[in-house]
Amino acid sequence: MSIRPREYKSRDLRYVPVDPLALTVRLGDLVLGWVENISEHGVLIATRAQDLTAGEILDSLSLCWRAEEIELPRATVARVTRATQSPNEVRLSRVACSFAEAPELALKLLGPAIKPAAYITGELKREIKNAHDSEPPPQRDIRDFADSGTPRLLDKCESFYAYMRSLQSTGHYQSLYRATLTTPLDHRVSIYNPARNREEDFVCFDSNSYLGLHVHPRVVEATARAVKEFGYGTPSAQLLSGTSRHLRELEETISSFHERKDTVIFSSGYAANVGTITALVGRNDIGIADQYSHTSIHDACGWANPKQLRTFPHCDYEALDGILTRMLAVKPSAGRLVVSDGVFSMHGSIADLPSLRRIADAHDATLMVDEAHSTGVLGQNGRGLEEHFGCVGAIDVLMGTFSKAPGTVGGYVCGDEELITYLRFFANSGLFSAALPAALCAGLKVAFEVMANDPEPRERLWQNVEWLAPALEDAGLNVSAPESPILTVFIGNTNLLWQVSRELYDRGVKCGNVCFPAVPPGEGILRISVNARHTREDLARCVESIREVVADHDLLHRSKGEISEMGERYSNPDALAEIA
Repeated sequence: MSIRPREYKSRDLRYVPVDPLALTVRLGDLVLGWVENISEHGVLIATRAQDLTAGEILDSLSLCWRAEEIELPRATVARVTRATQSPNEVRLSRVACSFAEAPELALKLLGPAIKPAAYITGELKREIKNAHDSEPPPQRDIRDFADSGTPRLLDKCESFYAYMRSLQSTGHYQSLYRATLTTPLDHRVSIYNPARNREEDFVCFDSNSYLGLHVHPRVVEATARAVKEFGYGTPSAQLLSGTSRHLRELEETISSFHERKDTVIFSSGYAANVGTITALVGRNDIGIADQYSHTSIHDACGWANPKQLRTFPHCDYEALDGILTRMLAVKPSAGRLVVSDGVFSMHGSIADLPSLRRIADAHDATLMVDEAHSTGVLGQNGRGLEEHFGCVGAIDVLMGTFSKAPGTVGGYVCGDEELITYLRFFANSGLFSAALPAALCAGLKVAFEVMANDPEPRERLWQNVEWLAPALEDAGLNVSAPESPILTVFIGNTNLLWQVSRELYDRGVKCGNVCFPAVPPGEGILRISVNARHTREDLARCVESIREVVADHDLLHRSKGEISEMGERYSNPDALAEIA
């Protein structure tokens, strides 16, 4: 089924009265109520009137401020919300009205009486000083905050908070972290920008929904039906009362999709990796992971057996073979698990599954692959790494997530019935967690059916990748090979990465910025996640915006070594002064 790209328009800047009760609304000679907020397109009124109905036309609205009466355009009642009340309390309604035309004169006359409404409270309300001209504060290594060196554990929290506040004061934090979306996460979004106190439109390359299934009509409809039938949660563990029929159907659907016997569902991909690895690797066993594997894999191996955790250089399978040989010479009877991402989440590179399988077989090791970023994406039918390399069944423990191509939250592991039965009882992150809500399971079942039967979203995705990657390279950017929908542009220095990300944000382009600890220090990257819903206009805007920003920093047509050297000078104020 074809999915039309969605267009977004920022919500109008809304105003609230400086004095909450000073701005009243009249309907002819009747005082209707008080203004709660007003914009170019409508007004929200708190009123005691109970007889207004949706669709009603209001021809004679006006605002009264002090002794002045200000006319408003013709309005239509969009909705009426009846407030609940306590005994002896006056019952109020909230009436939302839409204007036939913008009340430009009224807003101008009301200037001293109104102020922009803060979208939400908390950190977004904090004052931003010199946001447009400020550079980020001096770079700090996040490792500096891991240990405060004092007996009081909360000292490091206070130190880190002070550093984050310094980023907030210049507006860099808001463009880097916790961007507040006011529309669905899609190829285009609206984000509340606290530096300008309004919502703004962005082209978004920071979503993992590669096929756009989280907004697919069939998926949304199936989820909505199940919400009405089952409610929005399933608050019980799977082994107790948490196994809904929708969860059972999802297990069967995933098992069929990956050609496996059984599947176990987890509340997140992180939980799936942690639960599975800690269940399989005991104190006498060893775990070996690609150094670029997801953090959840490294955490799980460390928790399972920190003394026997090893990493091998990224995709260096000769090194993996050597590590296994040396470790097993010391502990020949140890159980052994080799773990790797299928598509590596930060860099977008692909693991060589045949090489992993060959080495695992040579050492009688169990092979586990995290297929989070390859399911639905790689292979002719989206079956992931096994289909991509033509070796179905090569993975012993196949892990995946729902937070990428399937488009929601959760994780899973599939394999033989013996493996899955064991994990149901020994993977603590699943055993001691509430089951995934039935409604999400219902939507996910349809999402997997779409991935299996409708190639169009995947074809559009790869068309976008194959257009964008060479366009970025032709623009002079240091871009990664297009092995997956994850493309990266090398920036290097963290401070420089933050500044580049901030300038892209100001141009209305939102992409990921990845620095330590997600990548080694000094290897910061812009992470561009392409999806099927991006239009050619979106892609062209991405290329041109990044090209302009990188050119401003004189980083075009440069090698990684040259970019790293310039980044170091960027962190040195004296060197910067010489460059200027």
